Amino acid sequence: MEIVLGVRGYGLHGAGNFLFTQDSPGVLDRNERLDHFGSHLGGGDFDGDGRAELLVGVWSEDDGKTIDTGAMHLFPGGGSGPVLARDVMVTQEERERDDRFGGPFASGDLNGDGALDLAVSAPEEDLFGFVNAGEVQVVFGVPGAGLGLDRSFELHQAGEGAEPRIHDREEFGDALAIGDFDGDGRDDLAVGVRLDVVDSVVDAGAVQVFYGFSAK
Repeated sequence: MEIVLGVRGYGLHGAGNFLFTQDSPGVLDRNERLDHFGSHLGGGDFDGDGRAELLVGVWSEDDGKTIDTGAMHLFPGGGSGPVLARDVMVTQEERERDDRFGGPFASGDLNGDGALDLAVSAPEEDLFGFVNAGEVQVVFGVPGAGLGLDRSFELHQAGEGAEPRIHDREEFGDALAIGDFDGDGRDDLAVGVRLDVVDSVVDAGAVQVFYGFSAK
C-alpha cells in the first residue's frame, strides 16, 4: 500500500510518505499469494486519543488450511502515522472457507455513547444452509478505550430487524455506509445487498437500513 503523491497546499504531499505490506516489521502475519492486503481501507479515532486508527482489510487472508476466510488489521495512529508495531489483527470467532471477512467496513457512533463503533462485513458467509448469504459484524466502541472486540453482534437477512429474505449468493454486506439518516443524533447503518432476490427477480439488489439506538 502506498500513500499517493499530491500537491502541497491541496491536502496531500509526498514528504514522509511510506509503503508497507504484511512483511513489514511489526505487521502481524506475512505476505501470501492472493491475500489482497489493502482490499478495503477505513479509519477512525476509536480510542479517543486524537489520532485515527487505520483499518486494512485482507479479505482473502488464509487461516492455516482455511482458505479466504479473511481478516482485518487495525494500526493505532501515532505522531508520525500508523504504528505498525502495535498492529491488532481481527478475525471472526468462527472462521470458515471463503467468508471474506474484512470486506467492506464502516465506522460511526451507532449507540450514541460518544465512541465510534465498527461494522465489518463477511459478504460470502454461509448461513443456515444458504451459500454466500453474507453477514455483517458490528463491534461497539468503549468510550476512551477503543473497540471492545468482545462486544459485538451479527446482522444478516434472517435476523431480528432484517427483512426475512435470505437466499443463496446474495452477499449481504457487499457495501456498507454509516450516517445519521433520520437526524436523531445517532448514526445508522445501511447495508448493500447487490445480489438480492427481489420478488423472484434474481440479482435485482437491495439496501437495508438499521437505525441506531441509545445506549442509555
